[in-house]
Amino acid sequence: MNIREKLIVKGVDNLKEFGYPNCNETNILTTPIFKALFESMLLENLGQDPQIDTEIHKLWAEIKKGL
Repeated sequence: MNIREKLIVKGVDNLKEFGYPNCNETNILTTPIFKALFESMLLENLGQDPQIDTEIHKLWAEIKKGL
C-alpha cells in the first residue's frame, strides 16, 4: 500500500470513528462533509515527514480541485 492509500484508509477509519459509518475510500474525496473533514485531518499532519507531506499536498489539491 502506498502513502496515498494509507492516508485515505486512515482518514476513512478516523471518520468512521467520529461517527460517519458511511464513509469509504471513494466518497472521502467526493462527499462535501467527508472532504472537508479529511482536508482538515491532512493539514493537521503536515510537517511530520517530507514524503508524506508531498502526498498530503497532492490529496489536498485533488480535494480543492473537486470543490
